[in-house]
Amino acid sequence: MAYLAEVLSDAPLSIIEAIVLTSVSYYWADMNPDPSHFLYFLGTLIALEAVGQSLSRALCALIRKLVTASALSSVIILTFGTVAGFMPSYESIPNVLRWLPWVTPVSYAFEGLMINEFSRRTLSALP
Repeated sequence: MAYLAEVLSDAPLSIIEAIVLTSVSYYWADMNPDPSHFLYFLGTLIALEAVGQSLSRALCALIRKLVTASALSSVIILTFGTVAGFMPSYESIPNVLRWLPWVTPVSYAFEGLMINEFSRRTLSALP
């Protein structure tokens, strides 16, 4: 029951944080100005933040030492970010680790944001 209270007390701050980040960065990066695309972007960031908090809480519940859980959480988040589509292409990931993008929540969020941004948009080369 204590975890539920903690989640409910952290949720408003997480949502406000996502709204501020999205409001500043979305239009600054000149992304699709349609309000539905903006709300999809915002919802994806809120969901990704909730997944990250849930992962950290699960690690803290499984590992009782705070330092160990914090260090392991950092390593997992770094690994997720590395294989999520930001840096290497899928073909350049070693065969042993090719399963990792399929279990990484960040890769699904990245794919959703790219589809949101580039669907029904005409791209052309500069003259």
